[in-house]
Amino acid sequence: MQATSKLMPKHLPQILWDYRNQYEHHLILKMGGKGVEEARKYLKKEFADSSKGAFIECDAKLAQPLCYCALQ
Repeated sequence: MQATSKLMPKHLPQILWDYRNQYEHHLILKMGGKGVEEARKYLKKEFADSSKGAFIECDAKLAQPLCYCALQ
């Protein structure tokens, strides 16, 4: 199955492949409602120092519903 997957087109957006290569660990959060703003504030504060990791906020093109990918 893994060999066959190499023949298929990449299904992830390029930014996620880039982050996959850059960071050893990742966490995907699917958020909704009031928790979205709280998570956004927390992640901006937590990863203000880029040496600790990074996060991206996915738009509708990257994921549905809204998600955050926090990478370390």
